[in-house]
Amino acid sequence: MTPAAHFLASWLIAAKVGINKKERCTLTFIGVAADIDGIGLIVDQLNGNTDYYSQYHHLISHNVVFGSLLGALIYMSFKTRKWQLSLCAVMIFSLHLLADLLGSGGPYNKNWPITPFYLF
Repeated sequence: MTPAAHFLASWLIAAKVGINKKERCTLTFIGVAADIDGIGLIVDQLNGNTDYYSQYHHLISHNVVFGSLLGALIYMSFKTRKWQLSLCAVMIFSLHLLADLLGSGGPYNKNWPITPFYLF
């Protein structure tokens, strides 16, 4: 899925769960946060002779450790509804991984493999 599709899917979920604007925006950001490892595309375009995007996209931040860190960050960031918001953040992050898994051809796709247990 594209980052825009992840954004919209996350916003729809966050709109049902988040009571205020800060919660909705934070949960929506979580749905797109896994694509931070796609920054290699910009580096590749600027540099011209690197291949960071294909090497690191779906690897660095598309895993259980990154999702757990995001959930912990949400837990520490809010004063109320900590557990509900952090569990929702992990659920939205997991939806991102599932959508990428289905959209990229499965975990054994040679172009963009999904490695949810990469750091284990």
